[in-house]
Amino acid sequence: MSFKGGSGLQQLQGSLVDKVEVITNPSARYEAEGQAGIINIVLKKDRRQGFNGSFDLITGNPDNFGAGANVNYRKDKVNFFLNYALAYRLQPGRSEQYQEVYDGATTRILEQNNEGRIRAANNSINGGLDYYFDDKNIFTASYLWRRIDARRITDINYRDYINSLSNRFSVTDRQQDETEDEPNSEYALSYKRSFEKKGPRTFDRRPLPRLLGALRPNFHPTHRF
Repeated sequence: MSFKGGSGLQQLQGSLVDKVEVITNPSARYEAEGQAGIINIVLKKDRRQGFNGSFDLITGNPDNFGAGANVNYRKDKVNFFLNYALAYRLQPGRSEQYQEVYDGATTRILEQNNEGRIRAANNSINGGLDYYFDDKNIFTASYLWRRIDARRITDINYRDYINSLSNRFSVTDRQQDETEDEPNSEYALSYKRSFEKKGPRTFDRRPLPRLLGALRPNFHPTHRF
């Protein structure tokens, strides 16, 4: 199992997001997993002249702590930007399962309870510069570095019965312990042209991603009869 996808997006501080774009026909320059369509998350940048910035603190229950900073400095046609976010989140979860298997005159019954928790810490930094040829033509060079350290612990309890819940056959306790370290870095050069009327926009974005991940599961079963 992996902590990517939805869990990965939850580690992105909302204070850093400016807008979300949906590209339904991505070109061949995008990675294979984006052929059906991609979501482009645009981080905040301020276009005003001079120094601008914002800072945010986040807290919640269950454990959800975060801090974010957005800093910009623009002089004439050049805009420098830097975003940083730090987050820690605890995600508890619980599930139950009941199953009956009929084997002739014998009915095998399984009851299963899962109780898990994911603890994840995220650091991300994004920096670069924009060059404004004019208000409608912008060239951007940026670098993104992100690291997620996560651990998922799941306690699983199995109870097996024969024919009825009053005839318990065995009880098994199992603990599943998974850890993942996910460093990610991306360099991007992009050109954006805006048009007067509403319609498609032209992008020339060339990301060079480097993604390293390691999933290390450990299982600790115990049995009782």
